Amino acid sequence: MNPITLTDVAQKAGVSKKTVSRVLNNEPTVAEETLKRVRQAMAELDYVPNTSARRLSSGKAMTIGVTVGWQVSDAYESKALESAFKESHRFGYSLSMFSVDDVGIEHTLNAFRGRQVDGFILDTPSSMMTKLIQGLESIEAPYVVINPNTTEKPTFASYVRINDEQAMQECTEYLIQLGHRNIGYVMANQTYIHQADRLRGHQNALSNAGIPFRDELVVVEPFIVGRSLGYDAGIFLLEKFPELTAIVGATDSIAMGILRAARQMGVKVPDDISVTGFDDLYLVAFIVPPLTTVHQPIDEMAAEAVQLLIERINHPSTGPVEKILTTQLVIRESCKAPRMRPDLIRPLQAGSQT
Repeated sequence: MNPITLTDVAQKAGVSKKTVSRVLNNEPTVAEETLKRVRQAMAELDYVPNTSARRLSSGKAMTIGVTVGWQVSDAYESKALESAFKESHRFGYSLSMFSVDDVGIEHTLNAFRGRQVDGFILDTPSSMMTKLIQGLESIEAPYVVINPNTTEKPTFASYVRINDEQAMQECTEYLIQLGHRNIGYVMANQTYIHQADRLRGHQNALSNAGIPFRDELVVVEPFIVGRSLGYDAGIFLLEKFPELTAIVGATDSIAMGILRAARQMGVKVPDDISVTGFDDLYLVAFIVPPLTTVHQPIDEMAAEAVQLLIERINHPSTGPVEKILTTQLVIRESCKAPRMRPDLIRPLQAGSQT
């Protein structure tokens, strides 16, 4: 059987070969309806772009570099990488990973200088590497950052992020609506701005409900990832503050550590203590009890980053873009109303949100 060609796709979609080529190159001049028709034709024909031919004709490497600062085994990072790989493949690009140690940074920059990659996607930790950022900008390498560790508007690279403050505020407000007033909070390493933003959102929710913020109920983990996250903090909060009826974990990993601590201490979730997380990693829907959490669109963020990068590769004069994607509170079985008399539950102040 002969391989499917660009001509076959064009005939199937009822367009010219040049239009199919524009779709493959992610050019913005293609009408939305035409774009859908061409992509449907590609899917139906199981068309695989000839990467070697495209490299020759375009002068591009047709490869996207991903700098990895998180552990690849981390659930968040692996989900982002999987999505980036699928989206890159959809546009005919390969994916190549780079580390961010001193040797890795030089290797990363040389890959662009040697035309082995056309641009880069950076995760949060790698975007914090000053040497890497300065190097990328000095050689004018296109790059996009997922969840940058800054609140500033982009001046060179595009950003894809979420509103961490608003998302955590909605999560804490949900607990308050259930009747919780004594709420513990466990966050990860404070050097990450998104962790500080989430704490601010938690504080906003308490303030809006007229609940005093108690600094002693906040425990800060020294790391951002790790198997013991949340466990020791959970033990500490449950032992020292028996009045707590809920604990917020600023990540799902932290929340799972809190669940483990509660189970070891014989504290039932959610009967004795409600627990929430943040990220909506795959496993948290299947643990016992299933975790109430904030869904962070990790796969969409990675796919959006790929699209923004390809747009920048094809159109270098395109200015930086900041994309803020929507989160969603996912309510599961790890939360319920606290065990207390209804007359002790103060009503929320007017104007507060759920």
